[in-house]
Amino acid sequence: MKKYHLLLLLLAGSFSFLSAQIEYEKGYFITEEGEKVDCLIKNVAWKNNPVEFRYQQAGVEKIGTIAEVKEFGVDGKSKYVREQVGIDRSSDIVSELGTSSKAELTIETLFLEVLVEGYATLYKYEDRPLKRYFFQVDDGAVAQLVYKRYYVDDSVIASNNRFRQQLLNKMQMEARTDTEKLLYQKKSLTKYFVKFNEWKQVAFTEFGDHRKKNFTLSLKLGYSLN
Repeated sequence: MKKYHLLLLLLAGSFSFLSAQIEYEKGYFITEEGEKVDCLIKNVAWKNNPVEFRYQQAGVEKIGTIAEVKEFGVDGKSKYVREQVGIDRSSDIVSELGTSSKAELTIETLFLEVLVEGYATLYKYEDRPLKRYFFQVDDGAVAQLVYKRYYVDDSVIASNNRFRQQLLNKMQMEARTDTEKLLYQKKSLTKYFVKFNEWKQVAFTEFGDHRKKNFTLSLKLGYSLN
């Protein structure tokens, strides 16, 4: 019985530990009118791009929504901006792939996560299992980088890699092979945007992956509970 109580105490402690990982951190948001408001933001390490966030002012918890906020961020860790963009929500799950290679874009207003910000800016949108990347060069419009898998026949899957041509058109560096080798993945795209901004010799910011790691409690008690 004592060992059973010990197990419960350890489990309770682990849940308290996890709760403590979700903290209010120094951040800001920009209102619809363009006013910058300093506050404390509840950094929940969003796995899906949020449509709202919680923040504190003078100890009072409030909610900022995508309808009211143009931008928000946790200082030095993350930044989200509101953009109206065309997004292709075609599934990338093998069993759900279609036969069309064309990206079907619908206009939506989204909070996009900023991965690299500079002369060329890279954004990410995730709504699991959906992942889409967007880009902006100089003061141009924000556009989705197009990548879509589809069935050529019942057993062959091909890919529309239009994103490479999009980048080649807007961000051509000296080596074309840099674009030809790109993967539609965060690491590959981030590296490319960092390299491009360095090549342009302009100031830029790369936002890191500060998501909290999962905490796993493993206990070996050497006996069985019946």
